[in-house]
Formats: sequence, structure tokens, C-alpha cells
Amino acid sequence: MNTAVLILTHLDKKKSPLIPHIKHLQDSNPGVEVYIVVGKDSPQGKKYNWKNGDQPLRKWWKKNNHKITTPIIHVIEWDTLVTGPLPELPEYLDLAGRELMLPGVSNPWVWFRETHKMQLQKGESPCGLISFGCFVMRREVLDAVCKTRWDAVYEDSIQNELRFPTAAKAEGFRVGEVFLPFVRWTKYPVGPIPGVYHAVKHPWSSVKS
Repeated sequence: MNTAVLILTHLDKKKSPLIPHIKHLQDSNPGVEVYIVVGKDSPQGKKYNWKNGDQPLRKWWKKNNHKITTPIIHVIEWDTLVTGPLPELPEYLDLAGRELMLPGVSNPWVWFRETHKMQLQKGESPCGLISFGCFVMRREVLDAVCKTRWDAVYEDSIQNELRFPTAAKAEGFRVGEVFLPFVRWTKYPVGPIPGVYHAVKHPWSSVKS
């Protein structure tokens, strides 16, 4: 396959990576490369970890990008259940998620209140991309977000669904939407249609008891 999947997660109570849905991902996408990105628990608590999930992603990519040769990267969270083929990135986009948020159009998206933290230059504007449960992108997007320009921005606490796509957009990449009907920012029931589901917090079985 021409894509690799990065699963963003943390350690469970047994100090093992929390990856309850990895087998479903591999079974429904044979041959896909899967990498586990484990974030450290912040002393500022779980809410900080949730909000800043792109920090460990950026840190991991800086150290490990040489291991991945595929041109396309899928980033999913540990509670994303994949029961069908991963979405393809449209040729006209560089970064895509379920829903694109734009100032004055997405009325109102609360996280635009943090735009001032992005240190944007003249002529640059923010955008949001939700949900962080599933993003698909060209690997060059991650390379660009890892530039030193964004170091200070990534030391701050900024909603990842604002920070990551806004940085990509400022670097000149095309940000937009891909069809992900079962991806939400809250818990979502798993249906009979194969696809990408988020958020699914507990292990899931396709076999009904």
C-alpha cells in the first residue's frame, strides 16, 4: 500500500500502549504499515493530552520519519476503529479530515479563540479540521509542520484541530475534506457499514454473541 498509519495513543494501567482496534485496522487494510506513537502523560492532566495530541505526533515524526517510505500518511487516534478501507487522499488536497472549519463560515467554532497563539504572519489565516480521530495527508505536510518556525507554537497549549491544519495551510498546503461519515468528536456507535468510526472507547467485535 502507498500509505502508513500512525496511531496516536498512551500507556494503559499495565504500561502497555493502548491499541484496542489495531487488529481490525490490519485485517481491513492488508499490508498497511502501522506505527504506534505513544504520548507521555502531561502533569497538566488528561485534558491537556487530549487537546495537544499533535505534540507527540510532531516529536515522533522528527525522530522517525526516515523509517517511513510511503507518500501518504494516515493519522488516527487510539479510539478510532477501522473496519473498512482507509480513505484515499483526493489529488487536489494535501491534508484532509471530516470537516473543514473556516473563520466566518463555521459559525462559530470555539477554538478559533486560540488563533492568536499561532503567531501567523501577514496574509496567513487559520483553519480547523475535525475530528483529529482521522487525518490523511502527504508526508510533506508533516515535514513542514516540523520546521523550526513552529517550535514555539508547539510548546504552547493549542487545540490540535486548529494548530496542525493552520500550520499546514500557512506552509502552502491545501487543506480540505474527505468522506468520513462515521467520524465524530464524541462517542459514536459502530454500524454494519465498513468504514472509519470515532470515537470507540472499548474493544469491539464484529461477531455478535
